[in-house]
Amino acid sequence: MSCRQQLLRGFTLIELIVVLSIAAIISALAAPSFAEMIRNHRLTTQANDILSQLYYARSEAIRRGVQVSIRSTSNINTDWTSGWQIFADADADGQFDNGTDVLLRVREPLDGNYTLTSGNNYQTWLAYLPSGYPASSAGLGNDTFTLCAGNDASRARAITVNNTGRASISDQVAACP
Repeated sequence: MSCRQQLLRGFTLIELIVVLSIAAIISALAAPSFAEMIRNHRLTTQANDILSQLYYARSEAIRRGVQVSIRSTSNINTDWTSGWQIFADADADGQFDNGTDVLLRVREPLDGNYTLTSGNNYQTWLAYLPSGYPASSAGLGNDTFTLCAGNDASRARAITVNNTGRASISDQVAACP
């Protein structure tokens, strides 16, 4: 093997530095958008979890033939950040009563810097009737929960429960409380 053939078999140090520099520049440009993608994914996951809890309560009300209530564990009106309980509400009063009501699920407080607030209809509780329609202390009606990551309305989701009980998610949020 000649000396010339041995020199052509590998990379030079300059070639290696150029390739690593280009890779570092591309990584630096991609990192901010990747971080934003992760934040949006976490927000979407939280919103989908809340939506699935609403669907669960509605389906249980229809299946069991009794009112199923979702009650905030917070003592502050419209604040649902600290979690909630889902239970079969035998006396349909929106309060969990030991002995008569059946606890179905408990949602722990929201992770991270998320807040969840409701509108005026679902200040402390909402319920699904056996028909699948929603009920609250304000009577029948629709309302919107606002899920915010910090105080940034561009990183927020609105979870709306309409008059028929169907819940949906939107990213059209005017402001975070």
